[in-house]
Amino acid sequence: MGMRDILQINNSDDYVAVARQAPEGYIGNELALSLSHMLTEYITYCCMDVLSLLIPKLFGVGVKRVDMDPPIFCTPGHEMVGFSVVKPCSDAPSLTLPRNVGFSVGHAGDGIKYFVMQVHYAQPFAGDVKDFSGVTLHMTHKKPQNLAMVLLFVSGESIPPGRNQVQINTTCEYNGDIELHPFAFRTHTHAMGRVVSAFYKHEGQWTKIGVRNPQWPQLFLPLKVIFVQNR
Repeated sequence: MGMRDILQINNSDDYVAVARQAPEGYIGNELALSLSHMLTEYITYCCMDVLSLLIPKLFGVGVKRVDMDPPIFCTPGHEMVGFSVVKPCSDAPSLTLPRNVGFSVGHAGDGIKYFVMQVHYAQPFAGDVKDFSGVTLHMTHKKPQNLAMVLLFVSGESIPPGRNQVQINTTCEYNGDIELHPFAFRTHTHAMGRVVSAFYKHEGQWTKIGVRNPQWPQLFLPLKVIFVQNR
């Protein structure tokens, strides 16, 4: 899955995407990446559904520029996980899953029907340039012992002008029956972000999950063993 039919990038902060239907199986650590130095950020999403207006453009043609802020590729409420995220210009490594862990895709139970590869170009192309970046996903039909997922926290709040410091909080209450085991922590902001931290609160006790400067290489920081239980 890649950008083989990429359109010319003439604007700053352009987002383009390509979608493919997800076959039934499980994805582990074997991700073969071929990424251009022109990329600012690359994300592969799993979606329950993609926006209907994008499907005719994405399938068959290859890519689609998305003129939305923030860019949206999955149908709202049907986005699932981004299972591999790298920032090539900062030499950040991709996510490494623990042993016997994988992402379930294409099954009726997981609801994932599509892969969407999103690419962010901070600068326009100079001259007659084409980008052939892509990702090869190695899948298996053997179910791993544990299934992986990504919990994405997005505030969506604006930063007021003329402020030296702004703190934005976002929370989520977990009511599931399955015990969660966070194993990696990744931060992402644009230029003004300086510190992103995550904590888990249970029975009045706070446990630090991770703290990181989002201006550093945007890797998945390995974590110590943490058990997240429902309330």
